[in-house]
Amino acid sequence: MNPTKNLKHSEMNTYKYCNQEDYSFQVPELCGVTFEDTFFSCTHGFMTIKKGYAWDGCTLAPDTDKTHIASMVHDALYQYGKQLKLKRKVADIWFQHLLSSEAFKWSKLYYRGVRMFGWIFY
Repeated sequence: MNPTKNLKHSEMNTYKYCNQEDYSFQVPELCGVTFEDTFFSCTHGFMTIKKGYAWDGCTLAPDTDKTHIASMVHDALYQYGKQLKLKRKVADIWFQHLLSSEAFKWSKLYYRGVRMFGWIFY
């Protein structure tokens, strides 16, 4: 099930998508971290991107149904990564892992893109 929803441009100023239900997963690299925010929480490596979290999808690359979850997780990890003391490379590796798990044929190319240009946004 894809917990994301396309937004009309007028619904949010800079975001294309909005999470329609909590999305949780384990991030071993954050096992010692506890953090809570309005749309994001992390408790000893168990991350939850909460309902209502909005993001812009894949920056400078086409979005598809197979990229929504990966781009949401990647955007959240970039947004909160410094507070979590998470290395940018870990966020990028998770992005590729999630794209690959969706059998997205351009996962390696998208990964190379975030590795080359992601520092601008992190």
